[in-house]
Amino acid sequence: MSAVSISVSALPCTKKALFNHIKDDFPSTRPVQFNSVFIQEVFASHMVGDRLRQSSDNELYVGTICNNPSRIISHLSSLTSRLYAISINNNNKSEYASKDSDTVRADQGYTPRQLERKEAKLTLVPSGAAQNGQKDRTHGNECFVGDSGSKLANNMFDILVSVSVVENVPTTLWDIFWSDQFRILKPGGEALHFISFYCDNSGPSSIVRKIYKTLHKYDGSFLLQPEDWAFQTSWCSNDDMTMFNWNQSKPDLSPIRNSHQSCSMILSITT
Repeated sequence: MSAVSISVSALPCTKKALFNHIKDDFPSTRPVQFNSVFIQEVFASHMVGDRLRQSSDNELYVGTICNNPSRIISHLSSLTSRLYAISINNNNKSEYASKDSDTVRADQGYTPRQLERKEAKLTLVPSGAAQNGQKDRTHGNECFVGDSGSKLANNMFDILVSVSVVENVPTTLWDIFWSDQFRILKPGGEALHFISFYCDNSGPSSIVRKIYKTLHKYDGSFLLQPEDWAFQTSWCSNDDMTMFNWNQSKPDLSPIRNSHQSCSMILSITT
């Protein structure tokens, strides 16, 4: 059992919460492609924004773990001057490949070899960057995924957040992916991950099971109850046209898309 002491919880994204978040404060650009990534960005912006607004410390350190530039960066840059973008790819989509049969956004997955040699960049996002017409990325600092010890200090961040990232990290690299987060989070800090997954009437596909199995090592009370992840109509899910289009671009995942719903999870980890 790991010596790291953390608390883990997970919930599905629901329609009621999504509609309230959009109505309240998500600065969307219309028209919006209303898919799982947008849904997760809405939840991420609202939940991290709430934590920033409610904190007595106006200088919380926030790290956004990104596959690609995200709309949440522009939104959160107006709420804190200590927002960092931690990029984990080189945006060369021709190199993308997925080996996980139930990865929802498989066109943005990696093979272990590719991910190990991709460099991550930690960059400070200036406060109000989007409003001032500045580029999001300014000061660059290169490090490797899961090996950031020389670049990121221990206990650096109050909040870490990712959107559609976890399901695209090969499970062979999960040990370093999770342990590096625990190292750079402050005591009492929180990592919020918004994750795409498939489910049907009997329960979730393998990505949810892998998350529970992996994080149970750190929090013994984090136990999977498959019936809790059987699809419910109150959950946010991708529409059928989105699923059809994904079948055209990534046909090897057609069988699971033909029989399952594509939904989103909120994974909260506190140290």
